[in-house]
Amino acid sequence: MKKSMIITTTNSVEGKEIIEYLGIISDRIVVGAGLFSEFFASFTDLVGGRSGKFEARMNELYNHLMSSLEAQARKIKADAVIGLKVDMDEISGKNSQMFMISGVGTAVKLSCDDCENNEEELTNEEVIVTEDEIKQNVFKLEVEETLPIIENSFANSKIYSLTSELISKAYDLGYIDKDFVLKLLPHISDINQEGITEEVECLNKFITYLKSYYLEDCHFILTKYIKDGLLNGRREFHKSWKAFAQNISFPYSEIYKLINEINFVNWEDYVFPLLERRVTTYYKKDIDYILKILEQLDNLEPINVTIETQRNGLKSFQVWVCPYCGNKNAIDDKSCSKCKTDKKGFKPDFERNLQRIKARLDVIAKIAKSKMLK
Repeated sequence: MKKSMIITTTNSVEGKEIIEYLGIISDRIVVGAGLFSEFFASFTDLVGGRSGKFEARMNELYNHLMSSLEAQARKIKADAVIGLKVDMDEISGKNSQMFMISGVGTAVKLSCDDCENNEEELTNEEVIVTEDEIKQNVFKLEVEETLPIIENSFANSKIYSLTSELISKAYDLGYIDKDFVLKLLPHISDINQEGITEEVECLNKFITYLKSYYLEDCHFILTKYIKDGLLNGRREFHKSWKAFAQNISFPYSEIYKLINEINFVNWEDYVFPLLERRVTTYYKKDIDYILKILEQLDNLEPINVTIETQRNGLKSFQVWVCPYCGNKNAIDDKSCSKCKTDKKGFKPDFERNLQRIKARLDVIAKIAKSKMLK
């Protein structure tokens, strides 16, 4: 239930601090003398020299004036009206007589937690539903209907056509919903950046959408999706990650976290593309994290692969489990028969790529240090 606004003749509100003066508000009500003629014509209701009916009508006009002032104050988000002054005047002219009741006061904001406008209650003057809200909710229903079709479709052309259509509409509407993003990611993450035009177009639309509406959060969304996928045995963004790495700004603090939270056998897929990207300007905070990343890369140690014993009839033999793809290999095999990762957890070009990235980061760090020493 809406509280009555504080309207006072004093220049302050007891127990409250005025934090902002919003301006003067005023209103006036003018009525013809005919409105009161019945009261002057009859004195049957006079008690002690006062007319009950006349006073009731005056109170009605006064309350109407107060309601009008309060509505004005609410409209400018005021918490109270101070310094109220009310006047009643007779206006006479040729063959006419009128009465005017007027009020003026100052609308203010108060430093209180329970002030009227802090409750965000709706008034008749406030808009309740907008066309944008209607469009967004209609689109939400469309998303709920379309996503199951995408998830159950086996035709790539249909998947990317529907996904692309949803992304375009979300972009045009400014539709922001992280669940929507997370539900689309599985259908985006396997797109080859150099693949079919329709698929690449869908990927590019999705990246544009993320950059436009999730600038501060998109790297958190993407890295969390990667980490959750690896935790559950899924290798997300196997083909499309480079496009995300090149087009979305990942802070070096987030890259540092990713290095710490995923096994180094996955660095070449997820970390290296982020460290290879070109950045226009490096700030001190970036350099601090680059130095930390360099330290991690320098201290990289090979892993010990898991050895398992298996049986084939009466014979038993050992295999080693690839830390990258999980494939089981003969104990004498030096590298995985499926992905070519060796027993140390290194892919064929891993060490060479690692040295190349370290050299680049080292150059950045040295330039930054030389500038800071000047």
